[in-house]
Amino acid sequence: MQSNSSIEIPFERFASRRAYYAFDFLPNSDGVLYSSNTSGQFNLWRQAPPIKVGRGSRSEAGPCRQLTGFDEWSVRNFFVDPKGKFSLVFADKDGDENYQLFLVDNEAGWQREVVMKPGVRNQFGKSALSPNGKFAAYSNNERNPRFMDIVLTRLSDGRTKHVLEGESTNFVGEWSPEGRYLTVAETTTAIDDCNILLLDTRTGKTKSLTPHDDKSLHNPGPWDPKGNGFYLTSNEGREFLGIAYIETKGSKEPKLHWIETPDHDIDHIALSPNGRIFAWESNEDGYSFIHLKDLRTGKLLGKPISTGGVLSPGWIENTKTFKFSPDGKKILFLLTTPTQPTDLYVLRVADRKITRFSYGFIGNIPERILVNPKLIAYESFDGKAIPAFLYRPKTKTEGSDRIPAVIWVHGGPESQEQPGYLYAGAYQYLLSRGIAILAPNFRGSTGYGRSYRRLIHHDWGGAELKDIEYAAKYLQSTGSIDPNHIGIAGASFGGFTTLGAVTRLPEYWSVGVDVFGPSNLVTMAKSFPEFWKPWVADFIGDPESEMQFLLERSPITYIQNVRCPILIVQGANDPRVVKNESDQIVEKLREMQREVEYIVFPDEGHGFTKRKNEFVTTKAACNFLVDHLVGERAKKAQQQQAIPA
Repeated sequence: MQSNSSIEIPFERFASRRAYYAFDFLPNSDGVLYSSNTSGQFNLWRQAPPIKVGRGSRSEAGPCRQLTGFDEWSVRNFFVDPKGKFSLVFADKDGDENYQLFLVDNEAGWQREVVMKPGVRNQFGKSALSPNGKFAAYSNNERNPRFMDIVLTRLSDGRTKHVLEGESTNFVGEWSPEGRYLTVAETTTAIDDCNILLLDTRTGKTKSLTPHDDKSLHNPGPWDPKGNGFYLTSNEGREFLGIAYIETKGSKEPKLHWIETPDHDIDHIALSPNGRIFAWESNEDGYSFIHLKDLRTGKLLGKPISTGGVLSPGWIENTKTFKFSPDGKKILFLLTTPTQPTDLYVLRVADRKITRFSYGFIGNIPERILVNPKLIAYESFDGKAIPAFLYRPKTKTEGSDRIPAVIWVHGGPESQEQPGYLYAGAYQYLLSRGIAILAPNFRGSTGYGRSYRRLIHHDWGGAELKDIEYAAKYLQSTGSIDPNHIGIAGASFGGFTTLGAVTRLPEYWSVGVDVFGPSNLVTMAKSFPEFWKPWVADFIGDPESEMQFLLERSPITYIQNVRCPILIVQGANDPRVVKNESDQIVEKLREMQREVEYIVFPDEGHGFTKRKNEFVTTKAACNFLVDHLVGERAKKAQQQQAIPA
């Protein structure tokens, strides 16, 4: 029983929000386009600006219209024709991540196939449509499943040609203004080592623009309007990603000209179409700040704008969080805070005013009921300070002065726990049930410098698992957390760590939830998509020559140690963590008659494309945690009260 009325709010309200993937302004219009799961599946939508209601300042969403009619396919990203007549859509079927290309009329709607090659991954980059709107540039692994070539497709007839082939994984950067050149992000044997190539789409010739000796990330950004060069983010010679410029014209060797070199990461950059206003997002302790600079005067346009949350690119493979309007006067972005699900917002450059464009929180829970986290740091086994977000509930369960808690482990692992309305409202729902959340940025997380991030390389299931152990010890040391009721949960790498924790550190946990998590590093590495395999040895380990090492780090090896009940969720079409990863550990647990629940979705991959499936999973996970953390405590309290003095 709870002491606050928020207990009366059902899970359905916390989870009732629209999700968004991609977004952009609609040229020659005041409206926007976006991908959303409003229909239950991610489709392309068109929406007019918000409408003022009454005499006050209150607004509501403008009229919207669905442009695609997918029920199995998901619109992961799209690119708008410069004239605004059509959009080039990249979509995949049931989460298989083999993106195919469609054209959609932005006025009349409906989708038309342009490239349909089953089993081939057609990967979008930062841009796709040529400046004249006649060609699509992307990468695919049709020639060789192990490598990603750059290809061009003529949209009028679907004719496709490979303009860059090789033994590397290549992703499209940005088209030059005149439409001849492309920047290309090239990776070979290391996931965190990226070089930028300049590709002449007419001749197929390339030039390396960022040669370097150490492992460095170079992320191509927007070209200047005259086509003399382009902006990028890079950590070459630095701990953090800064902003630089490379001049491409002339006979001189390309060189990085640093523009901004802060002691935190610059996550995303954008340039207004006229080249005057430069915008970037800085990542400071997980929070997003927006910066604006007038390149003509060289002056910043005011102080950094605090968002109170984090800007989101949508789908994990999307690479832009800012979209300038064609006239350069507005910026469109997705923003979420701990107490507000992701919505579209517009920043007006002239006065830096931010207005909300979409209203996707159908559950409409008052913010006063929801919880903001506290940024803390705890000491790990080697004295390293591990940053984490700690959410404390506003309610308490009966039976103890101490409260139960869940350690929630983010995916990636080179990702970052940031302050948003996460996991379809799971955090806030658990908090309303009196359960605390500790979400650590263990070693290997991004946002704390490349040295910190690289600590996970070739050490999966190593020091980062000790960081999780010390997170549990930290909770036990607070005096306010019930040490006998601590759970652990996570998805993807977070699922791997959850399985590692319940098998290798069983004494800490009352319950575990694993979503899409690998259980065996050997079988996972062998089943990865082919174009990921060149960097597996560097990032995780070689499944052939280091089999014993990987087995020693795999949860499946320690399955006999499991003490707590476990919920496992898997997508049958998952190309990253295949279904066998969950099947094998569930089979072992059932053989040992351990308590395990297993949910498999035949129409999902690595994540959720269907709103219903996400809802079913999140509700099952939350109920599983509540039953074993709050329910068990209540049972024990009742038993103790029943014992005569």
